[in-house]
Amino acid sequence: MRATLGLRMRITVALAVTAAATALIAVLGAMWIIAGIIDRADQRELRSHYDALQSRIAEESRRAAAMSAVVAAMPAAQEAMAKQDREALMRLFGPVFAATKSEYGVDQFQFHIPPATSFLRVHQAAKFGDDLSSFRKTVVVANQERKVVVGLEGGLAGLGIRGVAPIAQGDKHLGSVEFGLTFGQPFLDDFKASRHVDIAFQLFDGSGFKLFGGTLKGKSFFDAADYGRAAEGSFTVKQARLDGTPVAALLGPIKDFSGKPLGAVELVMDNADYEASADRAWWLSIGIAALGLIMAAIVGYLIARSISRPILSLTSVMRELADGNLDVAVPVSQANDEVGAMVKAVAVFRDNAQNFSKLQAEQLEAKAQSEAEKRRAFAALADNFEASIRDVVTTVSSAAVEMEHTARSMSAIVEQSRQQTRTVSSASALASENVQTVAAAAEELSSSMTEISRRLAHATEVVGKAASDGRQSNARVQSLADAAQKIGDVVSFINGIAGQTNLLALNATIEAARAGEAGRGFAVVASEVKALATQTAKATEEIGAQVTAVQGETTGAVEGIQSICATIQQVDEISAAIAAAVGQQGAATQEIAQNVQQAAARTGEVSQNISGVTAGIAATGTAAEEVLGSAVELSKQSQRLRDEVDRFLAHIRAA
Repeated sequence: MRATLGLRMRITVALAVTAAATALIAVLGAMWIIAGIIDRADQRELRSHYDALQSRIAEESRRAAAMSAVVAAMPAAQEAMAKQDREALMRLFGPVFAATKSEYGVDQFQFHIPPATSFLRVHQAAKFGDDLSSFRKTVVVANQERKVVVGLEGGLAGLGIRGVAPIAQGDKHLGSVEFGLTFGQPFLDDFKASRHVDIAFQLFDGSGFKLFGGTLKGKSFFDAADYGRAAEGSFTVKQARLDGTPVAALLGPIKDFSGKPLGAVELVMDNADYEASADRAWWLSIGIAALGLIMAAIVGYLIARSISRPILSLTSVMRELADGNLDVAVPVSQANDEVGAMVKAVAVFRDNAQNFSKLQAEQLEAKAQSEAEKRRAFAALADNFEASIRDVVTTVSSAAVEMEHTARSMSAIVEQSRQQTRTVSSASALASENVQTVAAAAEELSSSMTEISRRLAHATEVVGKAASDGRQSNARVQSLADAAQKIGDVVSFINGIAGQTNLLALNATIEAARAGEAGRGFAVVASEVKALATQTAKATEEIGAQVTAVQGETTGAVEGIQSICATIQQVDEISAAIAAAVGQQGAATQEIAQNVQQAAARTGEVSQNISGVTAGIAATGTAAEEVLGSAVELSKQSQRLRDEVDRFLAHIRAA
């Protein structure tokens, strides 16, 4: 019963919560839509008031322009401007201004001469001649472009609605005429009275916005950022409360005659009707949602009850089936919904459970028979396996024993070969060392023979050079002997001349003595010549003696040099014979060294081969040890195989 109530309550609560969520979403959506509608209605109505304000300003501007155009078209006004007759203009329009001021709200009525100089202020006749071009751009444009200019513009008297028209006489431009209409608190009060909205006009003075006039009491609803957007031409709409009353406010731009931002206008209207409509819609939505929630709860309860009753019956049947009562009756349902499908599924489950019970009993019986047949088959299989495997195990064990004996014999042979190889290796190493010693001695002998041959060749070269130098010295000494012989001949010739000179001097002395006193000077000269001849004879005798001595020494030198040359020739021949013998001995020594090197190489090859044999024997020994280990392991494994076979057969037979 508790479970039924629980399911029923869950279904009811689920439907109620779903309905409540749906109602809440619907109410919030409706309020959002209504708020959007009210916001758009506020914007639309406020924009209509804003457009009405712009239309009112445009209408006043057109009225001012119309009055200016009428005055500019008057011939009397044109004539007075052409003559610059200020009194004539005052007589014409002075009375007119008083009437238009009171009836049409005209604040200013004045004439200008180009470009923007005040010619006559009808509303202030005593003041004229001042230049307005710095701040009255409507007047400047009207005179420059010669067209009617209308719109808002500031002046000495403040902000006003201007209408400026050019004055011309024929093709000659004379100046302009202007009407300025009231734009101030009266204009704003009149706008509130006609439109039923509060208005606040803010002027931009270069540094910020300053209130120009309006009907709105209290603080503005907009901040500086909103006013900044308004100066750029954007609109802002807000909903707020003014003295407890719901209002909607719009902030929009106000532009001068040229379209430049002049300030901003704030329009505030009462939207209590819209808020009341929103409240009514809110309460209506809540009422509808509450009614829907109640209806959903009732419907949910009824649906939950219709579902829980058959489920309760099915729960009782499933409990009986779980307890093993497969003969329980399943309630019959003719419904084609999910509950009917559940009833049919429970009936199928009951039938399947009954069939499964029967099948399980049959399977148990078949399993018992299968187990008996399997045990018999295992016993036969074990007998056959035992008969087959024991022969194999016996054969493997015998082969393992034989392999072990063979491996042990191989190890003994390898050890004997290793010992013999060590002996051969030692002998080979000793022979190799001896051969290397002989090779080194032969190499050293060959080097010594080569050095002796080199030094002998050098000695032969020196002997040859000495023989050549001896021959050259012999030739030079022979030349010296010939020169000494020639010098002796010259000395003999000079000696003969000295004798003849001495004889002539003697004759001259005799002749001088014969001449007496006249030949005394000649005698002196003859005496000197004689003395000179005597000295020359002595000198030639000494030179002759020296030349004779030189000739004797030269002859001895020639003979000595010839003897030395003969000795050097013999030494040269002996050196050549020794060099030939040394060359033959060197060739023999070189051949011995080559043979010894070849013997050393062969001995090295023998040592290497013995090393290879030793390595092979070591590898064979290792292999023999591995074979022996494998044979022992095979014996162990064969015994283990026999034990495992016995264990396996025991297990099979036990199964």
